[in-house]
Amino acid sequence: MNEGKTALVEQQHYLYKPTSREIDLQNKETSGLQRIKGSPRIWYIDIEGDGAGIFKLHRYSDTQNERAAYIISKIVGFDFVPPTVLRKINGEEGSLQEFVEDGKFMDEVEQSEKVKKGLYKYWIFGHIIRNMERSDWNLLVKEDKVFSIDHDASFDPDFANPANFDLFRQYYGEEAPNELIETFKFYLGDRSRQETLKSTLQELLSPEDVEITTQRLEHIGNLLVKNGKINSQTELTI
Repeated sequence: MNEGKTALVEQQHYLYKPTSREIDLQNKETSGLQRIKGSPRIWYIDIEGDGAGIFKLHRYSDTQNERAAYIISKIVGFDFVPPTVLRKINGEEGSLQEFVEDGKFMDEVEQSEKVKKGLYKYWIFGHIIRNMERSDWNLLVKEDKVFSIDHDASFDPDFANPANFDLFRQYYGEEAPNELIETFKFYLGDRSRQETLKSTLQELLSPEDVEITTQRLEHIGNLLVKNGKINSQTELTI
């Protein structure tokens, strides 16, 4: 009986449903817009009764990339991009991402084993979404958990060679965290989840970007599942 129930669950169609936090970000009233470092495109904003967010204006940024990065993190199982939605605030279209309260930058924390595992995952994630704008300022750490932020420069059409990205951080030849390998095993074994990711991304990215991104997910995931590590830049080129 238990085996039958398990088989039934495995065959169920995966359907992405917005989390309660996404719904709050999408619908709650906001106030107190404040520019971040004087930038006209990035604003800190209070969310009614529940924390704060970072709002990026679409007229200055590819804000759909912020939402796409979150969707990939959520559906695949990376679970380290803060909840992010697209919405209009004060008449401006943009992306609203949950603010990581008490998050610290990398130079403010010790690199525990858990943080190092998060950095490996961050390296792999950057190669999947082809994000060339990487630095420690795009990482936050809270209670040893790594959060990846600032993805509007992702899905770069000129990402043929990963060398520039690897100038920031690379882990060739190092064993991948077991939980990352298990994440890929789960994703690659769930065809319905893969199709849902693809169809959801089609609402945000060009058909070419969706195809390249899903190909990279499958390619890099299979490498890690098979070998437990990435040995060279050549392996990442598809």
